[in-house]
Amino acid sequence: MLTYHFAWIPGRKRKVLKQKVKRITERLLREKALELGLDILNIDILPDHVHLFINVPPYFSIQGVMHWLKDFFA
Repeated sequence: MLTYHFAWIPGRKRKVLKQKVKRITERLLREKALELGLDILNIDILPDHVHLFINVPPYFSIQGVMHWLKDFFA
């Protein structure tokens, strides 16, 4: 397993990741990680950005993992 730290921001760095949106975002990320067989070590969702510390099998590309995880929000 490879361990990565991902961080990303919503468009225009708006502070939209609050309360209900924060809970939904975390739930969706955890569901998708489980579906892909990834292990989320830590997730920190702040109002204007997300930090994700995750174990990824070596046969997944970094770009692919981020695409699959962020695809929920497109």
